[in-house]
Amino acid sequence: MKTLWTAVVGVLALALPSPTAHAEPTHGGQGPDPAAVDRVVAGAEPISRSEVITRARTWLTPPVPYSMEQWYQGWRTDCSGYVSMAWRLDSSLTTVSLPSIAHRIEKQELRAGDVMMNGGPDSGGANGHVVIFERWVDDSHNAYWAYEQTPPQTVHHQVPYPYSGHDTKFVPYRYNLIEEDTLPQTPDR
Repeated sequence: MKTLWTAVVGVLALALPSPTAHAEPTHGGQGPDPAAVDRVVAGAEPISRSEVITRARTWLTPPVPYSMEQWYQGWRTDCSGYVSMAWRLDSSLTTVSLPSIAHRIEKQELRAGDVMMNGGPDSGGANGHVVIFERWVDDSHNAYWAYEQTPPQTVHHQVPYPYSGHDTKFVPYRYNLIEEDTLPQTPDR
């Protein structure tokens, strides 16, 4: 019986993803390795807005704990890993590298599945952040419903525009391969 148990544990250990297997390699300590980012970008596929929101909801029940070092179902459990999962990328990008697969848009263009991000070259580690836009709270467009991976865990809540504390570093981005579709209404939480 002990031999069988050892064999089962060994098979499970091989089947589970290693945290380092999905890590975005750094390039001389200066951020993500451009080749690793290129591989994720090359593997990116179109995704509908409704699928982005459906995927974002999967980390709500039960809520996934936030961590910049842990992984869940193949993605890092921080904000950019959460967006990478919702956008169905092969691996977790960072707030430094997410702009390589998205483009800036105007506030009035925000739609479900877009993001509000403090991203780019100087946003590595705890310097950057990103949240998934779902919809405006009301016609004033002063607040929106967002899916967010933040300490201590995944949340769906109202956020003042552009972000809490009215941080002007946060700007709207759209995934380059987003596909338009109709989203079902969701109840306010």
